[in-house]
Amino acid sequence: MPQIQRGILTSVLGPADEGIRGSVRGLVFLGTSSVEAYVKQIEPREILVECICALLARQLSLEAPEPLVVFVPGALNQTGADALAFGSIAVSHGNLRPWLTQLGDAAVLRRLREWADIIPAACFDEWIANNDRHGGNILYDGKDTFWLIDHGMAIAANLTADEAVRNLLFSAATDGLGEADLLLMKPKALGVMDDYVERAVQPVMDQIPSGIWAEEWLNAISEWLEARQTHLVRLADSRVPARQGNLLLGGGNGS
Repeated sequence: MPQIQRGILTSVLGPADEGIRGSVRGLVFLGTSSVEAYVKQIEPREILVECICALLARQLSLEAPEPLVVFVPGALNQTGADALAFGSIAVSHGNLRPWLTQLGDAAVLRRLREWADIIPAACFDEWIANNDRHGGNILYDGKDTFWLIDHGMAIAANLTADEAVRNLLFSAATDGLGEADLLLMKPKALGVMDDYVERAVQPVMDQIPSGIWAEEWLNAISEWLEARQTHLVRLADSRVPARQGNLLLGGGNGS
């Protein structure tokens, strides 16, 4: 598999949305051509996690911008020093926050629930233990497609592979649903997780450029993702609280 593209930030066009943590929109030269990308300077391990999660999302056929490893020359850095950054090729959609303001929470939640990939996306967030999903890191095309971005807070270094964290996409999918709807949703969630359990992590890791990050980080994250797979079905079962479904799966006595 081809490795993540590496590029050089050659021009800053402006802040990236809210400009969180100094993120910018700029032109990144990839060796033969330039692309518009969002670039943010974050800690090295967070860059690595961003890259791995973006690649994993794309392997799972979820909408996520192509990740880049970007060199930022000192002349374009507020600190005046050369730096390494995470980049993602720009897509022509903004995040959910303006839609929340314009349409209101209930209307946006309804559109999220109608999204064909909300359960696969929620299962993805469960796999990477992403507790930082919010309106600023979901892009929306205004119709029926959502894009997942900003996964630097996932795969926390001190998190055990069996630990459940807040999963806002599962909450959005299940909050307020009755037992009948939850019973319909549970097999889909468990089926997605069954698929994710069988997915190989190594093809994702093979796309990470060598010589940038410590091998111990690479090995630890790969091993954590593989260990997490053994808990995915149980975690998904707990996210869709259909009591009859748990009974059918042998997960309780229904009392």
